[in-house]
Amino acid sequence: MEARGIASILVMRALLAGFLLLGAGCGIARGIPIVGEFVPDPAMENARNQQQSLLVNMTHKPEWKSLCEAGKFKSALAYIDAHKDEIGDAGVKQMTDDTHKECKSYLHERLLRFRRYLGDIKSQSELAAMKTDDFTVVFNLPKSEELLFTSPAYDWAKAHYANLEDFRARKPTGEGLLKSVADAASLPPDDDGEYRWFDVIENLVFRAMSDAVVAEANAAQDAPRAQRLAAHVRVESLQSKWRSMRTSVDEKHRPRVAEHEAQIFKPLQDFPKDLPELDAVDISACLAAPQPEVELRKAEKSLRALENRPSVTRESRQRLYTLLVTAVSLRLFLAEKEEADAAEELRGYGEKLKKVGGPVETRAYGARVQKVFDALLR
Repeated sequence: MEARGIASILVMRALLAGFLLLGAGCGIARGIPIVGEFVPDPAMENARNQQQSLLVNMTHKPEWKSLCEAGKFKSALAYIDAHKDEIGDAGVKQMTDDTHKECKSYLHERLLRFRRYLGDIKSQSELAAMKTDDFTVVFNLPKSEELLFTSPAYDWAKAHYANLEDFRARKPTGEGLLKSVADAASLPPDDDGEYRWFDVIENLVFRAMSDAVVAEANAAQDAPRAQRLAAHVRVESLQSKWRSMRTSVDEKHRPRVAEHEAQIFKPLQDFPKDLPELDAVDISACLAAPQPEVELRKAEKSLRALENRPSVTRESRQRLYTLLVTAVSLRLFLAEKEEADAAEELRGYGEKLKKVGGPVETRAYGARVQKVFDALLR
């Protein structure tokens, strides 16, 4: 393969030398006075054209092509201008037109690649895992100073590149990209009428914000009240920003954005809530009743039913388990059972109490009840 390549180069060089000699011969011939000296010779003109074409193809075209492949289209035009005498008028026009075509094709392909990679991102964490150098290579955009023209999509990508980088490194919720979503709504559609730039960036922010809201809701399940309220405020702030974006986009995009809004912020319903029913459970009233054991059983039944309620605040679960252990312990004591018997029947509640920070008001019903709590928490 290498030998054939070298042979090809030698042949091309020989041809070029031949054409140069032919050109020189023509020059010498013009010095000899002959009849019809000033009559154009088609053969000689054709030879000169072939000589010029070979020179362009062997030297100037490769240099010009390498500049185009590097995205240096203004440099390519400058190169053409600097060698216009050697290239010739027809060659200059052709190569200039080809430079514009190459620029258009190059920009189109690079933008398609940018959009494809953007659409391939499944989550912010996936993007955050990329090293800075890798991110720069993957989402590299052509340098505007070497382009002959830009496009709305290029201008949009360039304007929001820093926000995308910030999203990767510092703002995982996607809120920093909401303006890019709004601006993408104004980009023209693809040739088939699809608004893929808008779809890609809106989907990316949708996934990022969905992940952020789910994470906040999950963390809130066992969080103290202050942390829970702060998380709720953060999610409501994201919702407000999303709604502002929705109202700013063109009407045709709003149904999609509204549908995604409903999905993103559905976990707000899953934030923990207090159990108001606990206020109706009165252990002291049970003990004062004519049949305290019966009343304690009723209270126990009501409390166990509340255990299955989803998304209950840490404080309410803490109070629920405390009341339940107290009610069961007192009922068993009335049945002449010992503290160990109560601890055995309630053994599953030790871990539950630990998870919510321990019981409350353990000493209100005497030392025996306190001993049951102590046994459960060992």
